[in-house]
Amino acid sequence: MNLNDLMTRIHNDWEDTEVLPVINRVLRSLNNRKEYLEGTPINLRELCTNGGLNNNENELMLKATNYLVHPSIHVLNLRYELYANGLYELTADEVYEAQQMGVLCHPVTGREIPYFENEVKISFVLSNDFINAEGAIN
Repeated sequence: MNLNDLMTRIHNDWEDTEVLPVINRVLRSLNNRKEYLEGTPINLRELCTNGGLNNNENELMLKATNYLVHPSIHVLNLRYELYANGLYELTADEVYEAQQMGVLCHPVTGREIPYFENEVKISFVLSNDFINAEGAIN
């Protein structure tokens, strides 16, 4: 991934929309903190609020987030985390299977967690492509 090419694509995809400044803000914040954020769950709302995003921009933030996790952009990866007597990372397949069965089995104890939706949170982590990207965000 080349950051200059990424910024050009983003500009072309979102030119003349209210989403463009939000994506730019998110990318600058992520890029400036890459070394601190690598492998760490990211609270995008907090990151953007600290960067000047206001609460009226929720829909724009949702669009920006969906765009940044899209495989063709791949700035962020989704991460599913189970908070039950510790923190456990889950795969999308495990969450999907639990939704189909109506119950999640704890990855260590095997104990059934019937209302797992309350215990599983979605977070985001930087993709390796973004971490290792060349170029700069101006």
